[in-house]
Amino acid sequence: EGYNSGKVYCIRCASTAERDCWTSAIELASKKAMESAFALGSSRTERFQLLVKNTYDSHTTQGIIALFIMANFVMNAAQAEINPVDDSFESDLFNTFDSFFTHLFGVELAVNLFSNWFWDFVSDGWSVFDLIVVTVSYASMFFDAPGFSHLRLMRAFRVMRLFGRLQSLRQIINSLTSSIIPVMNAFLIMFLVTSIYAILGVSFFKERNEEYFGTFSKAMFTLFQVVTGDGWASAVARPLFRGYNQADYDLYWANATLAKEAGYTGSDVDVGVVGFFVSFIVVVAWTLLQVVVAVLLDNFTQSSNDEKEKTAREKTDLDGRVPAVFAIDSLLAVLAHFDTDQDLDQRINLLFQVLDTDDSNLLSYDELYTGLKKIKVQPTISLSREDWD
Repeated sequence: EGYNSGKVYCIRCASTAERDCWTSAIELASKKAMESAFALGSSRTERFQLLVKNTYDSHTTQGIIALFIMANFVMNAAQAEINPVDDSFESDLFNTFDSFFTHLFGVELAVNLFSNWFWDFVSDGWSVFDLIVVTVSYASMFFDAPGFSHLRLMRAFRVMRLFGRLQSLRQIINSLTSSIIPVMNAFLIMFLVTSIYAILGVSFFKERNEEYFGTFSKAMFTLFQVVTGDGWASAVARPLFRGYNQADYDLYWANATLAKEAGYTGSDVDVGVVGFFVSFIVVVAWTLLQVVVAVLLDNFTQSSNDEKEKTAREKTDLDGRVPAVFAIDSLLAVLAHFDTDQDLDQRINLLFQVLDTDDSNLLSYDELYTGLKKIKVQPTISLSREDWD
């Protein structure tokens, strides 16, 4: 935790074998130092708790739990496919498997609760979700009161516990969760614009089609159908044309020649209807919906990067390592806030002119050391000879 904590040092070795020997010795010494420090400052229960936590959080244990979750999901899918009769052999077999997985996940929850007691457990959303799923599973197993049987439907959600076990899936879910608020803002704009069109649709087309535009709620659902592109032209827009007749229209598409002989040549294009629906599709389906996707991708990418950095920091803390710190990191952090490449060049040239006190267009160690000391950044830059070399 001192001044040299986290700084990068270079050890020159004569051979690869000597390098590997140094690496193994340093890692072993670091591990023993951490174990000794923990043993001196903790009780036997805390040491056992740490052992259980390390075992539970290991990739092997989490992989085994993930396999059991997938097996339970496959069993639930098979039960839904077979749909066995109550009190039959198949029904009893599936109930036995369900009891086995429920007790297994109950034991796993108890281990998780013990190893992460207390705040680490309740502050982890995935652990709380596991607690809810397992509790509901036990409630549906031991209580036969009316309404409790429907709790068995929660068994289908057990597979979602898999998201908390696999790091790649967990990063995706956490990134999507972090993107909810920006995406909801974009959805709100799209909802307001759609609501405006729904109000206009009720005013314009209520008399022509009571089923689709009779009320605001009916118009909203109709416009949702239009956004999906599901038959909006033939099923929604064209029946609103003046002079439209459904029987003649069906005859026209079934047999155009026979329809023309009967005197039907199709309804006239209604400019108002066309303008209403075309403008709605351009504004909502082609523009605002794409904005929602763009906002989702932008925030998902940012959240994904944040999750990766968080995972890297957690791994660093778990390994007992201090992140690498270089002498001029604070200066580089200041220079990183540039607008264009030209702006960065100007900043670097200005910094060089300030450091080059003798105007020789060269920087010596003494000039650089003295100049960096004067720059007001946090932490203060202290360049050593090893850093200079």
